[in-house]
Amino acid sequence: MKDNRKDKTIDRNYQEKYRFLIKEYEQVKNKTHPVFKKVKYFYAAHDTDAKSFMKYYNRYKQSGKEEDLLPRKRGPKYKTRRPIPFIENKVANLREKGNNKYEIVNILKINLPNFAISPSGVSRTCGIKEKRNESFNAAYEAEQKKNN
Repeated sequence: MKDNRKDKTIDRNYQEKYRFLIKEYEQVKNKTHPVFKKVKYFYAAHDTDAKSFMKYYNRYKQSGKEEDLLPRKRGPKYKTRRPIPFIENKVANLREKGNNKYEIVNILKINLPNFAISPSGVSRTCGIKEKRNESFNAAYEAEQKKNN
């Protein structure tokens, strides 16, 4: 099976389309376009949204780089949002003692003022810790079954 991860066809098509649209848009704005007299007709004919087109147009005009015609990455940044393992362990220990997430936040504020964590961060940390333990336990049990 062909590896498509390095295929830049979609990127190339995006850039080609936006270069064409930008050229036409500037003609409309300069009132030199042979067909479109107003920008709203330009948007309608090319079936594009004014807000998204202007986002790419302004980004490209400010930098002048072709890569700014491509959509940027979206979604969470998994590695950067992880709490420090020391904090994870501290939260897990406090949770085992029966503290709720609000109590844990208050305790950590007093003991570790430089490491602020929110109540939702405490819940997320406990979830991470539990998932890690579950996967470890499942792997351990599978290993035990193999050995027996």
